[in-house]
Amino acid sequence: MRLRHPDGQTVHLAGTLASEPATDLRQLLDLISSHPAGVACLSLTLSPAFASTLAGSIGMRRRVQVGLASRGLEVVTLSAGFVHNSWRAWWTYLLDLAYILADLLPEDTTHGSVCTTVPKLGEEPWESAARELEDLSSGLTEIAWHTGSFIRVGCAQQDGTLLVTMDDTVRLLSTVDRTRVGACLDPARLTAHSETPAQALLKLRRANMNVVKVRLPGPGGQALLSAVLGGPHPLCDHIEAETSAALEEAYEELAILGLSDTDDRPMPGLGRSVL
Repeated sequence: MRLRHPDGQTVHLAGTLASEPATDLRQLLDLISSHPAGVACLSLTLSPAFASTLAGSIGMRRRVQVGLASRGLEVVTLSAGFVHNSWRAWWTYLLDLAYILADLLPEDTTHGSVCTTVPKLGEEPWESAARELEDLSSGLTEIAWHTGSFIRVGCAQQDGTLLVTMDDTVRLLSTVDRTRVGACLDPARLTAHSETPAQALLKLRRANMNVVKVRLPGPGGQALLSAVLGGPHPLCDHIEAETSAALEEAYEELAILGLSDTDDRPMPGLGRSVL
């Protein structure tokens, strides 16, 4: 759903379509057609093989667009669902998702987001990841050039990957293109490492980095939402709730923060540094 921040910018609150990645077109269309009413904005997760197929078929993407339109649904964000065993597979998967999203965005929206973890590969994973993110940024720039859609990638923290803590995130992302790549924040991950939302945002502010997306795996995200959206300007405009409880809690918290429902044409939110 679209919510209007007091400064006029549109914030998208998306519900997750399914807990597991869609693996083919029929499964995705079935999920869309059976999605309960009440959530107008969805976040999709696609398997790498299906993403590759969908990125290469305009006809299949049109069928997805029709399926979404028939239910009054829109998609502005996707989540990558796998940790890959090669940089090439990871990079290709993300660009496939970005290309798909550029085509699925609503006609009155020009920007979207893709959330991913960063694999820990090779003998020099930090150097390799920085190079791959620069190449990814170039690919996102090319997509923007050809489609007019501005797709950003948010890097999330997860055990077993390169980015486990916020310090890891700042270390890597402060070396890459901040207009295309930023952080994806998860309150559960912050709590796991005894870090408050204010502390996390302070680290991002000092590094002049953007929050691309807030991901809520369950209830308990009020403090993070307040820190990100409670100021005079939103520091992030894509919120993803992975459960119905998280979605309901997020909606209530955003209402408390002064965000109201809107069906108006959105003010593009290209991402703000946490200043």
